[in-house]
Amino acid sequence: LKRSQSDSDSQDQQHIFPVQLVRGQSIEFTSLTKPANSVAIQDAFLCGKYVSPLPPLIDEKHKEPRCRVLVGATHEFKSQATPQEEVEASLKGTTEFMVPRLWDESRYVVDRFTEGYRVQSQRGKFGRLPLIGKLDDAAADGMTNNLLEHKNLWIYTGLSSRGILYHALFARRLVDAAWDNDEASMMEKFPELTWWKP
Repeated sequence: LKRSQSDSDSQDQQHIFPVQLVRGQSIEFTSLTKPANSVAIQDAFLCGKYVSPLPPLIDEKHKEPRCRVLVGATHEFKSQATPQEEVEASLKGTTEFMVPRLWDESRYVVDRFTEGYRVQSQRGKFGRLPLIGKLDDAAADGMTNNLLEHKNLWIYTGLSSRGILYHALFARRLVDAAWDNDEASMMEKFPELTWWKP
């Protein structure tokens, strides 16, 4: 997302795209008993954070399925990861009101923590929009690698958390545009998506 400059350059680094990498940690929970109405979480929620059921786990000891749920994610901008105790406290504080039984230690147990990075675009007047479209010479000005040897390169990234709501809509538009080699028609329909282009 950044490129290194030569020693003669006045800047040490320069952004190619208006995005940043943001660490996110999530927690996977497993129920202590087999699924029941009082335990099972069957619906996903998105309200600042997300709570989403996962495929059931077959317990090797009891041979009965256990409910699994994913809760996330943190937004971490520092180089060092947030300690797991703080991650758990933060996610509990923002999701317990949605699914209090998930945080009931007699029903669920923390199975593991997961960690990844999201490509987060800059916030504009329409919120955070993705980077989508054809990567042409102007959009990739100054790249020092061989990326532009590919003359028909399209990108779709920077969806952030809200991408779960609109990813399929824009993906279909991108496929149609790439298939017809016609970025202009997509941008005409969604002019806000040109925000990242020079």
